[in-house]
Amino acid sequence: MLLGLLISAPAAAGISITPAVVIIDARSADNMITVTNDGNELAFVTARVRSVDAPGERDEKLRFEASPAAAGLLATPNRLVLEPGERRAIRLLPLNSSSDADRVWRVHIAPSIGKLKEGQSGVAFEIAYDALIIQRAAEAKPAISGHRSGRQLSLTNAGNSFAMISAIEQCRGGACAKLQGKRLYAGKTWTANLPDPADPVSVTVEAANGQQEVLRF
Repeated sequence: MLLGLLISAPAAAGISITPAVVIIDARSADNMITVTNDGNELAFVTARVRSVDAPGERDEKLRFEASPAAAGLLATPNRLVLEPGERRAIRLLPLNSSSDADRVWRVHIAPSIGKLKEGQSGVAFEIAYDALIIQRAAEAKPAISGHRSGRQLSLTNAGNSFAMISAIEQCRGGACAKLQGKRLYAGKTWTANLPDPADPVSVTVEAANGQQEVLRF
């Protein structure tokens, strides 16, 4: 998630991050985010971990914790000073073993904006990021099922870990309409509105092991 904020300042530190989503599981080796200073000045960057309640829901809430131990995730280093063109990694270290459910965090990564000097004026646009971090359940098993009623397609994840709905296609002859998918967290239901009430629909689901399954309705 990319965030923007207008700040009165002579210049904004331009940074970028990769990746924006980190999945921590048995297959992942290096859990880290690379931060690059794309600007022409020193970038002073901070990284703050927030726990996520009700991920993916309208009432999703982000909480800053008092300590990494309380959050269950350490982002280190949490302060960076980057020369123009320099890049450095922030390591992501879960402080607890995987449990029977996914753990979800956001890591807010942002440059510091300098103050205006006397006689200066201007508006800078600060670019900040909320990287999504998910620690999968110990034995991750998403379980996607669906029900269709006319234009409405409801998908439910009855498993213990999230699944990626990577594609939804509704085709008639050789013409297909594509809908944007989403990450469906465990225990959640998502309803998509289809273009046509009768044409068949295929849903591509990516499981925890990276394999894809196609469901048809």
